[in-house]
Amino acid sequence: MTLPLASLLRLAPLALTLPASAQLVVTGASNPSAPDTHEVRLVDVVTGSSVELFPGWVPPTGDPAMASAAADEAAGLLYLSSNPNAFTSDGIYVWPYGSPGNPIPFVLDPLGPNGVLLDVQGLAVANGVVHFTSHYVGNDNGLYALSPGTGLATRLIALPITSFQVNGLTYNPADGLFYGTNDSGSSRGVWSFDTSSGDVTFVSPYPAGIQDVDGCVLEPTGAGILHLIRDTPGPIDSLDLATLTYSQTLTNPLSTQYLFAGGAWAAGLAANLPVGASYCGPAVPNSTGAAGEIELRGSSFVLVNELRVEASSLPVSSLAIALTSRTQDSVPMPGGSVGTLCLGGAIGRYVGPGQPMMTDAAGRFELQLDLTRTPQPTGLVAVAPGESWSFQCWHRDSVGGQATSNFTDGVEITFR
Repeated sequence: MTLPLASLLRLAPLALTLPASAQLVVTGASNPSAPDTHEVRLVDVVTGSSVELFPGWVPPTGDPAMASAAADEAAGLLYLSSNPNAFTSDGIYVWPYGSPGNPIPFVLDPLGPNGVLLDVQGLAVANGVVHFTSHYVGNDNGLYALSPGTGLATRLIALPITSFQVNGLTYNPADGLFYGTNDSGSSRGVWSFDTSSGDVTFVSPYPAGIQDVDGCVLEPTGAGILHLIRDTPGPIDSLDLATLTYSQTLTNPLSTQYLFAGGAWAAGLAANLPVGASYCGPAVPNSTGAAGEIELRGSSFVLVNELRVEASSLPVSSLAIALTSRTQDSVPMPGGSVGTLCLGGAIGRYVGPGQPMMTDAAGRFELQLDLTRTPQPTGLVAVAPGESWSFQCWHRDSVGGQATSNFTDGVEITFR
């Protein structure tokens, strides 16, 4: 079963240039005492803090435990696979970065070239194509590329089932190789896979005492750093591909022991993507003849703290100030303005150093927000997950040569 590609594209955000802010997604699936449980956590690799991405989510089809993950940073898409088990329906789900709601089915029950139902182990994205490893299917063990339109998978490299169980998979664009964690017998360790030549090469053993690694995540730093994700809380072993040495600078955020785990490098979750919902529009047209508009770009996750206000279609070289409140309203022509105030209750003004700004030559205004210092009439407050805040931009204007002011429409965001 597949989701029509056209439907997926309507849901996906545009491919944008993403900042290099570092974020790691870690998944855990099938707690031994609760097989259908899972976690999908976003980790701030600087502070170690984490947040659950999809609290309470149970996929409508397939096994409800998300076991592996992969990110398409160029398209802003996070992929998740269901619990790898040859005897149940394996599915791959997709979530556009920052979109409301939970992941949706991408491909359910991927099929091999012989019509065999394939299990999904490791998951990776290379050049916009989803790849995965399969293990519990006898002679069909190997590394596959997936066709989203048909749900059919093409085997790129065959792997002997007696010596390879590749649970973690990632792709390194720096050298064009896939890297995976192999948990099978004497072949245990990190391997590379070259789909052009078919070469399979041993890279490094696991750290001493480690036998089971479920996830493999590439951090695109230098030659690449591989973060090995295990299914239990504790340190994450990170392999520097340049020196082939391990370090432990990150911590696995899972709350309990699981049977399966995975991960993905998803820096774009703190990206240049639109979030929030517009309301109270269109605004009263300003002196340009256009209605001023406001939007939020970045991430709705408080943990990430990457959000900015952007206003457009404003008069050139006009003073502009961002406003915010937890309450919405509609007040025409407040204080002599020709526009409509879309906020109510306690309204905060961004009037700190450097925050009021002149619009640029394109009539645009942009302000980076610090969610730990949100203005209110009584002082600065920190935004908390679950809170809804609304934003609007006030700006100076003139009508018939007379000085006045106007507003954009409003935008509301619920933080996570």
